[in-house]
Order: sequence, then structure tokens, then C-alpha cells
Amino acid sequence: MDFTDRTLLRLTDDDERRAVLSPAVGTRILGAAFEFSNIEVGDVTGVTVRDIELLPAALASQRFDGLAREQSGSTQWEFSASLLATNPTSSAHARLELGLTTETRRADTSVERIEIESLSDLADLDQVDARIVTDDGSLPTDLDELDRRRLDELSEMLGERMTVPGDFNAELFLAARDISTLNGLMVALQEPQYTSRVELELVVDGSLPSSIQTHRVVAAAIIEPDPFNRLAELVERVQTGRAVMERSTETASPPGGMRSRVGLPYVVIIPMAALDDSDLPFVAGASPTTADAERASRLDELQRRLTPFGVALATVP
Repeated sequence: MDFTDRTLLRLTDDDERRAVLSPAVGTRILGAAFEFSNIEVGDVTGVTVRDIELLPAALASQRFDGLAREQSGSTQWEFSASLLATNPTSSAHARLELGLTTETRRADTSVERIEIESLSDLADLDQVDARIVTDDGSLPTDLDELDRRRLDELSEMLGERMTVPGDFNAELFLAARDISTLNGLMVALQEPQYTSRVELELVVDGSLPSSIQTHRVVAAAIIEPDPFNRLAELVERVQTGRAVMERSTETASPPGGMRSRVGLPYVVIIPMAALDDSDLPFVAGASPTTADAERASRLDELQRRLTPFGVALATVP
């Protein structure tokens, strides 16, 4: 029996499934599913499989928009629809509904101080022009170039008014407000928008007592016998599978103090021997001296890199 079929069979038995979905794997799954904010989460101490569906079938669909118009007349209709594939497809080897038990400590955050400063005084072209002349010696004679130079200078002046100027990203600020011209920024600074700088001082109390909680996670699982020689294929399977399954699978809501990292985390089950690949990286600064230590270090480093993409690794002998 090959690795894929043998592992699929493991998932049908309670004892063998517990060996595959160990508490250490549960810790990786929880980190792949959620980001933690204002909360301290310990390692998972227990994994409960509440429901498992093997080879879950999902209908792939293609969304399209259309426009219909009367042949004689001006009436027209716009519509959107989804075209379903003829046959459902399986995008994972299993769908898992898990309960992950861990020690959790919430942090109590309060606002100690609020400072609000209007930035409307920056909407002064004489002030902007004076800075340009100081820096460049004169103003550009081309009007379009003058507007671009003024926009750059005004954006820099905005950053200088921040508490930590280096943390201000002018490009993101303008893009978030759909501002691409000098006039657009001038309008944003003046009445009635009155762009302001808001500074908050927060106090975080992390001394609250911890509690044992069980967090619900819904994940997809795929079995990959040769993950690192076919890494591109693996990533493609995860991405396309997630896109299909998220439309037909109820995902878990994030617990308090957490936020979803992805809609549907994926558990990739691989053979332990795959970690013997000498091209795989160790944790930075690690110098493992035994085969087991090398595998553990490679697994930790791989998980660190895959967690932001909503992927958790599980190894089996």
C-alpha cells in the first residue's frame, strides 16, 4: 500500500488518527488558522476530531457578468451568475473539524491618552513652495511637474507631523484614500474632511488569569508523499483547493482575541523521511548533531515559513 492510501486509512481509525493529529500538530494548525492579538496562547495540549469527511467533494464554479439589451429600445439589464462545473471534484483528502485545547490568557487593553491634531494648516501652497525653493533653488516652470513636486513635498510634510515620521508611509496613505493628485490631497486636508493626526497611548494589562479553552478549527488535509521535490505542485494544490473549498465549506469563526489568517487552513501530511532532504534549511543559528534533531529543526523552520500562508505540517513515519 502506498503512502497516500496508508495515511488515508490512518485517518479512519481513532488511535492512528490521534498519532497523526498530535498536540504538536494541533499547535501548528492553530497558528496557521488564526493570528493572535491581545491574547497569549500556549501550546495545544489536546486535539479532538469532532468530524471528518474523506475526499470531500466540492462544486467548482465560474462567476461571470452579463449585459442584456432590447433590440429596439434603450432598456438594458445587468446581471451576474455562477456557472457550476458538471461534476464535483475533490480538492483535499479530508475535511477536518477539530477542537484544539490550549491555555489562553487574554490581555486587557485600555486607552490612557488620546491626542488629536488637525493637519489643515498644511494646505498652504505658499508654505509648500517655500520649502521647494529652499531645497531645489526654484520652482519647476512646467505646471504638471510643479504639481507633482508639490504633492511630493506635501506628502513629506505630512510624515514630519507624525509622532514617528519614519513609520508613516505616504504611498499607502494616499492609495487608501484614492488620492493621486495635489488637488486631491489639498481637499482631504481642508473642510469638511479635516485630516487629523490621532495619537493613542494604550495600556495593556497582561496579568489576567489564564484559562483552559478549546478552539474550533475547520481545516482541509492533503497527503503528499514527495512534498519538497514537487513543492510548486503542492502550493498550487493548496491554493486552488482552498479557492474551491472555501465556497462550499463552513469555516470556523475566530475566537475572541484572534483573527483569521486564511479562510480555510490546510494540513499537509508528509512522511517523516522527507525531512532528511539535506537541501532543507535548519532554524537560523541551529547546529543539530543527530538525525532526529536535524529533522526537528527542518520541520520548525519549514513551519515558520508556511504558517503565514495558512499551512500546517504533520509528519508520519
